[in-house]
Amino acid sequence: MKHYSQLTLEQRYIIKLMFRIGYSQTEIAQVLGVHKSTISRELIRNRGGRGYRHKQAHTFAKDRKKGKVLPRIDGSTWAYVEQLICKEWSPEQISGWMKQNMEIAISHDWIYQYVLKDKQAIVSMTERKSGLVLIYKVDRRTKENTTDAIKRLLGSISDQVQAVA
Repeated sequence: MKHYSQLTLEQRYIIKLMFRIGYSQTEIAQVLGVHKSTISRELIRNRGGRGYRHKQAHTFAKDRKKGKVLPRIDGSTWAYVEQLICKEWSPEQISGWMKQNMEIAISHDWIYQYVLKDKQAIVSMTERKSGLVLIYKVDRRTKENTTDAIKRLLGSISDQVQAVA
């Protein structure tokens, strides 16, 4: 799978020159090593009143990229997520509850990533029959921390557990 990257100012200059000389979009794409649809989209999206100009096209693209950087989830929402994690809610439960009751769409994967952003880890245990989920946050993902977290999660019955699969 190829890695996607934005067109550079130099690539846009080549597009401008080749397009003005009369090369087809397919030929331009072959020279730049991109798909022909990339060239087509570039010429459509970034054409100004006087045609395609590489500097103007680059500015248009940067402006569009800037507009997409705004975070979808604000700090107060993450603070609420942290409160629910402290109450031992699973990321799946938080995601479902927030979507249903607060109309905030936040995936459980985002919640896991948020919790793990500081290289911390979550130890979670799920009882299959009832669906009960227990969660414990550890500072680092090590054998000792994981074992300690499992013991804390199991509480008074930890000495009765033979194996955890």
